[in-house]
Amino acid sequence: RLYRAAGGVLVEVQRLCGDGVSFMRDCRAILDAAEGITAQSSVALEEKPLFLTLPISSMSFAGELPDLTPEEHAACVRTTARLLASPQVDSNMLGMESLACQTDITRTTKSTALIASRRVLCPDAEGNSDFNIHNHVMSLCLYGAGCSHSSGFEDTALDDYTDRLRNLAMLALSNSLALLASERGSALLSCLSPNLEWYSSVLVPRLVDDLLRAEEHPHDSCYSARSLATLGECHADLSRKMEEADLRHAASSAEETGRKEFALLAREVGNMQMNLTRAR
Repeated sequence: RLYRAAGGVLVEVQRLCGDGVSFMRDCRAILDAAEGITAQSSVALEEKPLFLTLPISSMSFAGELPDLTPEEHAACVRTTARLLASPQVDSNMLGMESLACQTDITRTTKSTALIASRRVLCPDAEGNSDFNIHNHVMSLCLYGAGCSHSSGFEDTALDDYTDRLRNLAMLALSNSLALLASERGSALLSCLSPNLEWYSSVLVPRLVDDLLRAEEHPHDSCYSARSLATLGECHADLSRKMEEADLRHAASSAEETGRKEFALLAREVGNMQMNLTRAR
């Protein structure tokens, strides 16, 4: 789709079907053409990443944008909450995609990311009284989006939908943990402390179990490894619970799966083990 905007044309590219590698190649060609770059003058397609290398707020155009008020930042997250609360499944998916972006400072402003991340990690965060994003995300992380695997919907679009929802929830969780861990003044610990027992006894064992089942959902296991690394560095009780859940065995199993099938998983598990060893 092409949209005429002030000063130029906005190009939107969507992948509705087909494999991701072909889409990336075609997408880069379309974007090059939109920028007036010919095939002969462009760099090899495989060498040009499509992901962002800078936070949105650090890009040159961001300096020309007006600053948002705290209320406007909060309103962005409230819009996402309304999508998550909708009875429409397509709105739910859009809401989870939005939440994954809003917890990632490379894709939104830091102020918005902090508000969204606190609502993900703290059930009593401001705004969660209307719709509790924490409960919604944690329910997806713990139980998934439904029972498609046991109700005759295996290998269908519904099965893909439920898997995708949980994957986005796991991404939002790992983003939120990483962002608050990077803040000064023990921001993450302050956020987790009121519910530390729940994180220790409920969430940590589920994340460790994800590593054991990495062969089924390796992408989810990548986010589990990231989350476990951040949680283990945050508090000794969380690290101790990981040892009780036999994280070492789960990590070894996931790392082996990663070496055979999913390089990102092997790298994330290796980083997790290194970070947890350093934190002890």
